[in-house]
Amino acid sequence: MDALDVISSGRKNRKAKELIASSEKMVDDIDSEIKETDTLFESDLQMYMALRKDVLAHSLQTFDDTYIEIQNVDFEGSDVTYANESMEDVGEEFYNCKHEIEPVVINKVKTAAVGAIMGGLFAGIATLAAAVSVAVMQTGMKIDLQQMPSQDQITSLLEWFGGGMLQEGSTDMMNGAYILGGGAGAVALITGYLILNARSRKNLMAAEATFSEATASHLDKSSQNRKTMSMTQYIETLQSNLKTSQIYLDEYNAVLRRIIHIEGTDYSAYSVKSQSDVRTTLSIYKLVKSLISTKIVASDGTVDSISKYEVEKSAGFLKEMAKK
Repeated sequence: MDALDVISSGRKNRKAKELIASSEKMVDDIDSEIKETDTLFESDLQMYMALRKDVLAHSLQTFDDTYIEIQNVDFEGSDVTYANESMEDVGEEFYNCKHEIEPVVINKVKTAAVGAIMGGLFAGIATLAAAVSVAVMQTGMKIDLQQMPSQDQITSLLEWFGGGMLQEGSTDMMNGAYILGGGAGAVALITGYLILNARSRKNLMAAEATFSEATASHLDKSSQNRKTMSMTQYIETLQSNLKTSQIYLDEYNAVLRRIIHIEGTDYSAYSVKSQSDVRTTLSIYKLVKSLISTKIVASDGTVDSISKYEVEKSAGFLKEMAKK
């Protein structure tokens, strides 16, 4: 048994422990990031869904109820469908796009020290028993297995190991004890080492496989987490534009009610300014409906390109409204 092999066995276990520690850190870090991102996503989504519900029930409904009273509206885009389309369940659609990632099972590194000691001890005892059996057969000694050997029998066996097995007539009992004990001890040490070395190789192979699995899982989870963060940021922008648009719509809904109250319901008889206000209100209404009715989640869990276009268009429209 080479001393370098013993050192190598220890290094394998240390390397395995390092890989397991790195695997645990990767898994814990990404799971923590995902938890934070999911919490933020849920919070933003709840606020958006509450805003969308309020817009549908109040701002859009108020426009529908008011605008329908106006007659002789014949400019382009004046037709309005007074029906609330079924709204996308953004959360459900988004989570349905996520694929399940199997958790990484991380097992601790086991050194098998107890097993090595017990295995080595068993091998040493077995070697000692075998050696004694050979000595008994060679010396022709009669031993009763049901009784402990006598002192004379033990002395004869040790003398045989000490010289008789090597040189006829030698009676070196101490050498026999050294040879017998040393041989059994060597077998015990070698067996223990082999068990430890086999375990260290197994540990390293298992740790490398775990690290590879943890790395793949980390990449997969990171990709999903980036999608969640991207969707969260988009919903924040969408919510901001929708809220501003709602404020404008509520303002112009009040303007429409004032126009109808003062100038009646015949659009063709309205003043130029009032006709312009009607068109502006209708534009805001359509903008708001586009923002909330356009599908947000694409099939791959990213933001749908059409929804992005609507949000970008709303940003430009709101800039123009701010100039009025």
